[in-house]
Amino acid sequence: MARAFLLVESALAAELATPTRLIMTEEYIRASFARGLCLSNPDQAFRVTTEHTANWSNSTCYSDRSHSPSQGRPIQHDVAVVPDENDAGMACEVKWLKQAKAADIAKDIWKLAFSRSTEAEKKALRTYLLIGGETKYLSESFRTLQRSKIDIRWSLAGRTQGIPGPRNFPLDQALSRDRSVVYRSWADLISWGNPKHFRQCPDTWSNLRCTVRERWRKSSGDVRWAAVLYELHHHGVGDTAIIDWSAAMSRLTFGCAGR
Repeated sequence: MARAFLLVESALAAELATPTRLIMTEEYIRASFARGLCLSNPDQAFRVTTEHTANWSNSTCYSDRSHSPSQGRPIQHDVAVVPDENDAGMACEVKWLKQAKAADIAKDIWKLAFSRSTEAEKKALRTYLLIGGETKYLSESFRTLQRSKIDIRWSLAGRTQGIPGPRNFPLDQALSRDRSVVYRSWADLISWGNPKHFRQCPDTWSNLRCTVRERWRKSSGDVRWAAVLYELHHHGVGDTAIIDWSAAMSRLTFGCAGR
């Protein structure tokens, strides 16, 4: 992952040098990262894919298990390494921020938390967030998430050395407020159709740990870009509590019959 991030750095630096910076899009940074994964381990490049369907995408409705999201686009991870007999693979969500998108980042965190589930650390799917963009939009998005218990950071402000330290994400606490961006993003992610259905959620840790693995920042004139690679994992969390979905589900309004 660290070597793959070098391709992201090179793409960002090359585009920052251009007069218009038109090429830098979410698709471009995603393609750069996927190419970096292939180049970093050519023997396993065949396992690298984009738009990989999440293993819980077709979960049935919590209200009526006979209802299934069989139509429409499945929920997908931006970049993935498919599992094989040796490891559970990897999933990564990619964001390039040209405006504040706290809700989209929160949704990506839920996607990864669901796909990782509650497997033991060495047996679990490895899950990552790659977030880049204009630094003011990173800061604005993260401040919104911090107000909803998701203490994600990228800046080194106030630190004398190193990178931002690991932070716990108390997902169960983030669900406790119906108007929080984290709750609304969760409800939006698991919903489909009209009338409204809501997927059953897989077993999910109440707390996850977010660790910065790589970080890049550069400016040219008044343009300031940053990119950060985070890993979401359970190592060092210190508890094995699982989210009780029944309480959160009881606050949703189902449009389908049966509840």
